[in-house]
Amino acid sequence: MVQKVFVDSGPDASREAARALFQAARAERASAPATTQSLLTSSGGFRDVVASRARPNEAGIAAAAAPGVPSIQVSVNGTSVTISWTPSSSGDPATSFVLKYSAPGGVSGQQPISARTVTFGGLSPGQYQVQIYATNSAGTTCSVPVAGEFTIVNAPAVPDPPTQLGYSLDGGIVTISWLIASTGAPPITLVVLAEGLGEFPVGLSGGITTSGPMPPGTYVVRVLARNASGDSRPAGPISVVVPCTPPAAPQLSKSVSGSSVTLNWSSGSPKIYTSSYVVTISGPSPSQVSVGSGTLTYTASSLQPGDYTATVQATSGGSCGGGAVSTVSFTITSTSQATFTGSFNGTGPNASGSCTWDVNYNGTATLNLTLQPDGLTLSGTIQVGGNYSATSTNSNCKPDSGKFGDTKSISGTVNRFTASGLTIDFPGNGSFSGSVLSTTLAIGTLTVSYPAGTGSVVLPITFRR
Repeated sequence: MVQKVFVDSGPDASREAARALFQAARAERASAPATTQSLLTSSGGFRDVVASRARPNEAGIAAAAAPGVPSIQVSVNGTSVTISWTPSSSGDPATSFVLKYSAPGGVSGQQPISARTVTFGGLSPGQYQVQIYATNSAGTTCSVPVAGEFTIVNAPAVPDPPTQLGYSLDGGIVTISWLIASTGAPPITLVVLAEGLGEFPVGLSGGITTSGPMPPGTYVVRVLARNASGDSRPAGPISVVVPCTPPAAPQLSKSVSGSSVTLNWSSGSPKIYTSSYVVTISGPSPSQVSVGSGTLTYTASSLQPGDYTATVQATSGGSCGGGAVSTVSFTITSTSQATFTGSFNGTGPNASGSCTWDVNYNGTATLNLTLQPDGLTLSGTIQVGGNYSATSTNSNCKPDSGKFGDTKSISGTVNRFTASGLTIDFPGNGSFSGSVLSTTLAIGTLTVSYPAGTGSVVLPITFRR
């Protein structure tokens, strides 16, 4: 963390400011700092402190040794200095550390310290010296004085402000531009100040462009130049006006699966700000939702059978309202699925001659029907599929097993509709139940034929429209 203090040039002011500068480092001390003895002379200089040597006590046991000499490094950057130090690994451990300093104008002082790196900014020009003192019960040692010496030179002036501040629009995308001043001290970065939005350092560029379209409104912008000595006066302000522009219609597509529909879209005007999309579904199961601008898909599930219209509209929010609407149409069909199981006997040929088979089967029958707008006409498909196993009483016929399946197109009315090879009868117009009767069942590569009503495949189903 940088603590910034400006030191006045007068002796008294410099003394007080320098004390405040290093006093700010108190936050770095340990929660329970050890008590230290002042090592300043009466004139404010440093006393020469020599670590005491370990000597045997009266019992002949070696006493504790003073800490080893801490190492210290300083790094100057303009009017700031970073002080880094490391305790010595020799001697006995220190119980406390003190940073002592002398500054221009005869200012000196000391500060308990625990952080291994501290930075001070806003220093006045002149010679400085810092030392780290390590103390334990056996004595005190300090870092080498010359290692902590540094000089702050006269700081450069602050830069001149940029010129020719302006802006341009590409839809809702904003570009702020300026010229870096050719006079005054050189900056190290330009900073864009946008009221209500924040401060944005942009390096030594001549402009900045927003990464996406801005919401409609008026933005007050200033730009300043910055270097180690401070900030220039801001250039500006300018008022950047992003107008209300309704977004174009999104590019919309649909995908229907069973009783669900998924809508996908992309922005019709990527350079115009969009705050949300309004999705409206009209039909037997109507709904409306609003999703954020980052959402480009929506799925509606458990829709009742029938014809639907879906629309998606992009909005800019606030008083700008919504843009153009995209529309797609789709139909949800009725679907009924039933499981079935059964067995039959039949005769069929194979490579070894004629075989008599005992066949067991199980599977599903799925009925997909669409009721046309007239309320009477039906169309759709029936899908039958499952597994079978067949054994034969003939010794030369090997057992057989596999999958079977069949799909037929359906046409007709709610009272009666047929499929090639299948006939389905229902008695009324409400909720219907009935069965599917097939006289031919395809089993793998083997087709087994049998008389209607003998060994027939009966598939119980329920259809609701």
